[in-house]
Amino acid sequence: MTVAVNFAREGNPENRIRIAELLTRYPQLDDGEMRELIHFYRTAPAIDTALLTCDESIGAQIAAFQSEFRTQISRGGDASLALLVYGVFAAALAFAMVPHL
Repeated sequence: MTVAVNFAREGNPENRIRIAELLTRYPQLDDGEMRELIHFYRTAPAIDTALLTCDESIGAQIAAFQSEFRTQISRGGDASLALLVYGVFAAALAFAMVPHL
């Protein structure tokens, strides 16, 4: 029997189990595991990161990891880049329209 999973609502439980296992051992992780953890926090749906915070047994490790790697896991740069591209496009469009006014 096949069961459909709504990832927007339930996230990826298998991935969360793996990340929770890494967080239980944080900061004693090798370089590959640390990259995996950083990649998860940069790309995972918000539901997955939120559900991890519900696990009280790894709360201290989550806080320590997020504090130490705040800049590496931040998604704020993506929004800044989008705004920059939008601004450049808007300026180019404005200059292109000037001769037609």
